[in-house]
Amino acid sequence: MFENWDKEICIALPSLNDLRLFMENKPLRGSPQELRTLSETRTFLQKATRVYFGHETCARRLPQRNEIIEAFSLCLSSEKEMSLVLPYMGERNVKSIISAIEVFSSLNPGEEIITSDFGIINFIKEKNVPVKIILGRLLGRLKRDPLFTLSSEKSHRESSRSSFSVPSFANFFLALGISRAGFDSLPQGIDVSDVSRFEFDAYWPWVYVTSGRGCQLLGANDFTKGKYPFEAPCNKECLISVLESEKKGNFYTIQKGNAVWMEILHPGKLSGNFTRLIYEPVIPA
Repeated sequence: MFENWDKEICIALPSLNDLRLFMENKPLRGSPQELRTLSETRTFLQKATRVYFGHETCARRLPQRNEIIEAFSLCLSSEKEMSLVLPYMGERNVKSIISAIEVFSSLNPGEEIITSDFGIINFIKEKNVPVKIILGRLLGRLKRDPLFTLSSEKSHRESSRSSFSVPSFANFFLALGISRAGFDSLPQGIDVSDVSRFEFDAYWPWVYVTSGRGCQLLGANDFTKGKYPFEAPCNKECLISVLESEKKGNFYTIQKGNAVWMEILHPGKLSGNFTRLIYEPVIPA
């Protein structure tokens, strides 16, 4: 449905290695499932004017200071804008995320930080950090079950609505000076046509399903630490390993790191002020 997209196109790259490969016009990493849309949508990569750089769900994958500096340099040399994507955080991650915000804002004042964490939003506003806040897709409440596509027309219509259709929800963020938010491109579509004063991002083709603080892969090398250990050392096994379900449904789903993702190649209709396509050539993890 995005073949004739005539508005802004951005590319979401979660790691520095992905960004390096993209800038060098080399094949990106990933399984065949990750890259199945790449050859069909090469024009999206060529037309992208902005990079969404960073990880949405795992603070252990937060870009380090030197990685943010290199990413900014790569984007600058390729004449592409850069937005920094930040994960939701726990207390142990506060210092590292604050450092990332400070580094990015000093390199790129006035540019965008994408976050789904109220603590990060509060820090930016309290400290008056010179960046523009974009709401990540994890904050927009949506019904993500693909079974909604098999339901009645009424249920289909209701399941395409989001929390932004509640005036108090939208007005809360407008009062904070936030007027852009992200959404997944869902099978039943998204209807935010009744939401004014907002612009929206459409992420495609990977849809966020769920995530948690624990990561199954953390315990892969030491089963004595349990299935979802919190204190096990992280060797970033998610860069080389994924967990797939044996049962195959209508949509391809995969667990990578601490999150589960669903690939939706043919989403429903997007209604509303969608002004950006966020193309995801690899699983955003």
